[in-house]
Amino acid sequence: MDIRGLAKNGYLTATKRAHGGSKESNILDFSASVNPFGCSRSVYKVIRENLHLINRYPDPSYKSLKDAISNYLSVNPSSIIIGNGANEIIHSFTNIFINEGDRVLIPEPTFYEYEFACSKNSAIIEFIDLDMIYEHELKGIKALFICNPNNPTGSLYSDVKSIVERAYNNNTLIFIDECFNEFLDEPNKYSMIRYVKEFDNLIILRTFTKAFGLAGLRIGYAIANETIASIFENTNVTWNVNALAEIAAKEALNDLEHIERSKRIINKEKRYLIKEIREIGLKPYESYTNFFLVRCDNSIILKKRLLEHDILVRDCSNFTNMSNDHIRISIRKREENIRLLEALRRV
Repeated sequence: MDIRGLAKNGYLTATKRAHGGSKESNILDFSASVNPFGCSRSVYKVIRENLHLINRYPDPSYKSLKDAISNYLSVNPSSIIIGNGANEIIHSFTNIFINEGDRVLIPEPTFYEYEFACSKNSAIIEFIDLDMIYEHELKGIKALFICNPNNPTGSLYSDVKSIVERAYNNNTLIFIDECFNEFLDEPNKYSMIRYVKEFDNLIILRTFTKAFGLAGLRIGYAIANETIASIFENTNVTWNVNALAEIAAKEALNDLEHIERSKRIINKEKRYLIKEIREIGLKPYESYTNFFLVRCDNSIILKKRLLEHDILVRDCSNFTNMSNDHIRISIRKREENIRLLEALRRV
């Protein structure tokens, strides 16, 4: 039987790429862009108290979590989409809206999963430089993906509303990834969530992975108009998020001071690292997030050399529109940052 002949072509040709992160306990991981202080202590407590729920199905509507997110962002619960990590929502979005031959626009370099999800659905992907997004023609574009703040550059679009308006006038769906929004000094100022009622072509992605420190539990969400949200609600896999992840996410929203404390230290450590790395002779870039790019001679070799000192950084050579001349470094605690600097000086 020709099994491959029965599969959709996009699923045969699309390929995964490596992301940051290490499972090795002896490796000091600067490649994963998550809160170095982990989740709130109260999250650990509430998980321990609710371990008995592992033998029960979760609420498939996730009503209590949607209510908590509704209070956090002042949005209607019916506009909230819950996902098994932000990645599931990216792929669900393309599965729902992107057909074979649809043109999609992706400013690069950026998070690869948009490209991967569109490739699986046999879209025609058009890439543009990050700074061209304000002037690029959108006529005939089915969907536009924007990461704001952007991964891996750490840059920020200050006037996304004008892009949303242009997309709306061209009947273009606009998918805005705000997964690093909580690391901004003024997160509400740059978020487009307040416009989902005004623009029905808009979907905003958020996560509990980055600032909230719940990467291992895989839980994310999106905000959109009620029509888009209802399509997701009716087609998502039933029980796509487990009960403990839902409880952890709700509790994380009860300790927003943990985010503020973490952010203050992260910003301090970022300034420290950038200053010290400049003095070593490398070129770090300013960033709005908990990570930043560093220009180097050869990212592949540098990553390998640092691994010899049990330090892992993100080699950016597999980001579309990037070569092997940048690494990405995520902020960690002071003593860990010192170890990174010592290793950089040696290599």
